[in-house]
Amino acid sequence: MRWQENVPFYFYDDYFSLSRLHDDAITANADRKLLRGICETVHQYYGVVPFSWAFKYAHTIERGAAWTRGEALAPGVKVQLLARWYWIVMNLRWSPRLASRAMRSFMTWAAQARRIAA
Repeated sequence: MRWQENVPFYFYDDYFSLSRLHDDAITANADRKLLRGICETVHQYYGVVPFSWAFKYAHTIERGAAWTRGEALAPGVKVQLLARWYWIVMNLRWSPRLASRAMRSFMTWAAQARRIAA
């Protein structure tokens, strides 16, 4: 995702492609740690965790990784409420990281501007 660092990114909640999952695929055996790592990485690079990932995280905590294999039951109210909670918590918890990244970018820009002006 580093190569897209300076490319605008937009979320689109629809399927563009499908993938094949086998029993040994990491995604097919998704757990809390894997999904949390994905959410953290997405927030690090794009500044926000989309609700769809928080929803997958909540669904995995409540019902396991059956959703990755298309075997999951319909999400209940509890999963939906948990997803909203995780979405808020993840985005607020990791926001200071975004602020420090913006400050570093500004400091780099200011230093370059001083060199150019000199």
